Formats: sequence, structure tokens, C-alpha cells
Amino acid sequence: MPAPYTPELVELAAERAHEVQRRLGRPFAIENLSSYVEFRSSTLSEWEFYTAVVRESGCWSLFDVNNVYVSSQNHGGGPFPTLIEWDAHIPPLPELLVELAKAREAR
Repeated sequence: MPAPYTPELVELAAERAHEVQRRLGRPFAIENLSSYVEFRSSTLSEWEFYTAVVRESGCWSLFDVNNVYVSSQNHGGGPFPTLIEWDAHIPPLPELLVELAKAREAR
């Protein structure tokens, strides 16, 4: 069932995931789901929600790229912010602009 991404739900989901692992006696993974609706009461982003559940429960995370795509289409996907990470090596501006053009083309 769809639910809002809130700290309260993080707590509940983490408790349940932890309990499943305890009963099975082995690691358990949660998967990001496709979402078909968004809730106004959500106070966390999808990735913040799943990250918090994994951290609090100690469970594993199964990342489904297709579900991300489906959700993006359901919520008006298309262009999204893109970040090119360079760590400590920032290239000269002409090289950076070439990489920026590639990222824009890929989106």
C-alpha cells in the first residue's frame, strides 16, 4: 500500500524489517517500490526514507532501477538535476562544459 514518507513510518518499517531478520536469523533486504501517488504529508524524499529504514533496521537494500523509472514517469519525470562529481580534481572550464553537455544529452 502506498504510504507517506515520514519519520514515523521509518520507525515502523525499521522495526518490522529488524523483526523479520530476527525471526529468519538471516539478512533481509527491502526494495524501493514504484510509487503511483505522492502524499502531501511526506516530509522525507524517497531516498531519505529508504536510507533511514536501512540504517535503523540493519537490513540490506535492493535498488530496483526500473521502479525508479516507473515512479519518475508517474510523477512527471523527465529532466532531473544532474551532478558531476570531481572530488579534488576540478578540470579546466572547457573540459567541464563538454562534460556538462554530455550529462544534459543523457538526460
